[in-house]
This record gives sequence, C-alpha cells and structure tokens, in this order.
Amino acid sequence: MRAIFITIAVILSLVVILYAGFVYFFVSPAEGGLNYTYTRARLLLHSFSIVKELTPAETKLLYEATCTRKCHSRDVIERTPRTAKEWEDIVERMSRKASMREPVKQAVVAYLQEKFLSNVPTIISDELMRFLKRYLWRMDFGEDDLYIDIIYIPQKLRDVLPYLGVKEEVDPDKTTFLVFLNTHQSVLPPWDLAKLSVLMYKGKRLEPAEWKVIYVDSKGHHKEGLLVFPSIKVEDVEGFEVVISPPGIKKRRFFWQLPVPDFEGDYEKRI
Repeated sequence: MRAIFITIAVILSLVVILYAGFVYFFVSPAEGGLNYTYTRARLLLHSFSIVKELTPAETKLLYEATCTRKCHSRDVIERTPRTAKEWEDIVERMSRKASMREPVKQAVVAYLQEKFLSNVPTIISDELMRFLKRYLWRMDFGEDDLYIDIIYIPQKLRDVLPYLGVKEEVDPDKTTFLVFLNTHQSVLPPWDLAKLSVLMYKGKRLEPAEWKVIYVDSKGHHKEGLLVFPSIKVEDVEGFEVVISPPGIKKRRFFWQLPVPDFEGDYEKRI
C-alpha cells in the first residue's frame, strides 16, 4: 500500500511539473489573466532548478509566499536588518520547518540580504556596539561599489568574537582584524587580502600572516574573513594603520588610536 501512495505522489508531482513547464514555454505572460499562472509556473520550475534566474518581482513574490505567509508576519522579519551570515543562518533554520528546496532557499536569502542588510551583528548589546564603533570598528563609504568594514580585535577582547559570528580559533598572540566585504551591484573578486594589505606603525610595515575567509554568500556579494598580522607590542604603540589596496581601485586606509580602553559591560543583548 505504501508503494502505491509513493507512486501516486511521484506521478502527481510529474504532472504538476509538466503543467508548469507547459505554461512557462507555451503561454505568453502578456495574455490577459494568465500572468499569475505564468509566474507561479516559473516559481515552481525554479524550485526544481529548471528556471535558473528570477526577476526581482518574482523573487519578492517567492519571499512573501515562503516567509511572511508560512512562518512569520512581514513585520517580524523586516523590522530588524541582519548581517548576510545571520540571514543565511535564519533561513537555514526556517527551511527545515517550511520544507524549502535549495534554489528557493538561496533566492530568499539573497532577497533578504539585499533588502534588509545590516553590517552590524544583531545579538550584541548596545553598550558593546557603541564601544566597538568608537574604538575598534572602522569603515569606508563604499567607493567603486566596494564596502569594507574592519574591526580590530585586541587580545583582551578575543572572547567577543563568538558574538560577532566568528567560530574559528584565533591565535591570541597575533594581531587580528575581522573584515566584512560587501558589494551591491557586482560579485566580489577572489582577492587574497594577505597579498593586498599592510599594517603600518612607527615607520614599520608588517605583511599579513594570513587571510582566512570564514563566510561567503551564495551570490558572491558578501564575504567575511580574519586578517591576521604578526604580533606587535601594542603597549609601545600610539596607533597603527591598515592599508588595503584592491587592484584597479582606490586604496582603503583604516587607523586605530591606542591604547584601547577596557570594556566593562554585557556582550549580548538582554531580552
């Protein structure tokens, strides 16, 4: 009996896919009253990777049908912008409940990252955020459609890394920076920041020891990584500068004044 039900389910699925394919290939979206059917057919075929790309309007419809009708209200999702990685983690958890196919999941993640993106991790406390912004977090203004945020992580604040979404082990003796790269219109090149960066202080130049990518989104618009330099005696330094030189575009300079004061407060938001 179970085999019969499975066979029937497979046949029905094939019939639905064939019908969607017929609508997509043989029905013009301009014919009155058929736009909705045509769009639904494209969304169904997209979920099976038959249609590769969706229009912005179709992606929005897919997001609304998948998220705001099945799981949450629109307000719950949209009132709190999140980082690219946070949106990916949220949709991954949501997909288990909503039974989302991989192409649908990727489309929804990309939509949320485009429309409701934050460069600020959302679980950290407001007090810690103010501290980071004042003493440790540096950013540019997105020239050439490249946005760089870079956070210096002093040795005494290494335990804040998990609250910034970093699970990787970090050498406590190294000089470490958390880097966010974002672009809105294009795809991030596969740059090795270890070859494009330098740390300067007291007339000295330090080459990076490592550039470790810890997150890349499926569309190639967002990337996070750890830029690690050899150890320096920060107690003997009044400040340092990191210079990143992406090929063919303007250099990016980020300066930190030292010493960094101690932080006394909660890392995570209290609910």
